[in-house]
Amino acid sequence: PAPAPAPSGGGTAPPSEYLCSITQEVMRDPVSTADGHTYERDAIERWLRTRRTSPMTGATLSSRALIPNLALRKLCREWAARNPPTPNTENRSGD
Repeated sequence: PAPAPAPSGGGTAPPSEYLCSITQEVMRDPVSTADGHTYERDAIERWLRTRRTSPMTGATLSSRALIPNLALRKLCREWAARNPPTPNTENRSGD
C-alpha cells in the first residue's frame, strides 16, 4: 500500500522514527534522554519539569540530561526539505 499523506509534509508520511512520541510531529530539535529514547526538545523539557520518568517506559530516569541527536536532526531536516508543507496540510491555528 502507498504511504499515507503526512500532516506536516507534502504527501509522503515521515518515517515513524522521525516523530516525537509526545507530540506525534516530525522533530526539529531531537534530543535523547538517559534511557536512550529521543524526543522533540521542547516536549521533553516540558515533560521533565514535572516528572523524572521516561515517557516511553515510565521508568525513573537516572538523569534529566538531554543529548542532542544530531544524526536524526539531519535526517528530519532532509525529509522536511523534500516534503514541504502545502496549504492543505499546514497547521493553521486560526481554524
